[in-house]
Amino acid sequence: MPTTNEEIFDRYIRHQTYLLRYAGGLRNQVLPDLAKTEKKLHDAVLLWVNKAEGNRTLTGLKGRAWQRDFEKVLTTIRAPAWDTISDEISEQLKELAVTEAAVGATIIESATPVVLGMGLPPASKLVAIVNSQPFEGRTLKGWMERTAQADVQRMLSYTKAGIVQGMTPTQVARGIIGTKAARYTDGEARKAFRDVESVILTLTNGVQNEAKQALYEANADIIKRELYVATLDVRTTITCAGFDGRTFPRGEGPIPPLHFRCRSLRVPYLNPENLRNRGFDSRTEKELLGEYADKNDLPKTTNRDSLPRGHKGKFDKYAQKRGREMVGQVPAQTTYNKWLKTQTPEFQNQVLGTTRAEMFRKGDITLDKFVARDGDVLTLDQLKRKGLEVPE
Repeated sequence: MPTTNEEIFDRYIRHQTYLLRYAGGLRNQVLPDLAKTEKKLHDAVLLWVNKAEGNRTLTGLKGRAWQRDFEKVLTTIRAPAWDTISDEISEQLKELAVTEAAVGATIIESATPVVLGMGLPPASKLVAIVNSQPFEGRTLKGWMERTAQADVQRMLSYTKAGIVQGMTPTQVARGIIGTKAARYTDGEARKAFRDVESVILTLTNGVQNEAKQALYEANADIIKRELYVATLDVRTTITCAGFDGRTFPRGEGPIPPLHFRCRSLRVPYLNPENLRNRGFDSRTEKELLGEYADKNDLPKTTNRDSLPRGHKGKFDKYAQKRGREMVGQVPAQTTYNKWLKTQTPEFQNQVLGTTRAEMFRKGDITLDKFVARDGDVLTLDQLKRKGLEVPE
């Protein structure tokens, strides 16, 4: 039977797979706003490349004026989409912050044999995380502004290069929008899709880590240390790999994300000694009474007061020792491949898809990286329901 710390570790990793699917769903929800601008972009590129005819070097006053005016056109076309995307991500991440604190509390309390009575941080504090917690020196708003600027500059640079190289307006427009054969994924405009995905994935993980930090702070008497887990990062960096498996004082040390697309997380470690004054929940106390009765050849009982004279104190010492054993120590390091092997076939199918999961179970493929089946996404409500599920 897994210890409390092992169960928390297991459920945190499982929830991280759901979080990745949620990030994919949010990405799919907002990207159509950018795609809707592509017809206007195509027409604008054709028009403005034609306007540059006869000034292929784009130098002088006219050349600089062309560049300045064309940049304004690109910005005007894309700006409404970027504003809508930024607002939608912001609103969803605010709700996610509140959800993740509740999920963390549910996981910890349901895995622990004693009554914790954990408190949740104020919703206002959790919501503020989205606009106040920076990553690499920028908040969500800052990263979205930077992504929008990079999008315009990318298309402007390609158009300028095409003109200098003597490309026709049609050729330049095709380079910006992409080709029908490739479903327009080969155009410069679609490179913004990857940028949006990176921002969503990075900040989603950042928000959930910060929300749980707020939860740990609100329950500082219970949670004093955290375990850094980097085995979920699809591109595990040297930095994250170096922290994997190390414990840090609550709120200190590296808190993910440490880089773009970082999926590392901090898992709370419960020290059995910090729970000594907590009473067992009723189910656990009944189990321990049963164990104690068996070991001492006593009649079955589910009530401590029913123990024979001289056994109450002995039971208390036994229960305290068993409580420490049940909570356990820091879980051993593991790879994603080993962890996934311990999960049910149903969960493996969810993560990998039926065919790949069957190959995985037969040993035909191994996974040393965190993966999720493409297109298998979750809404925020589905993520919340899965996170709050208590295992049997």
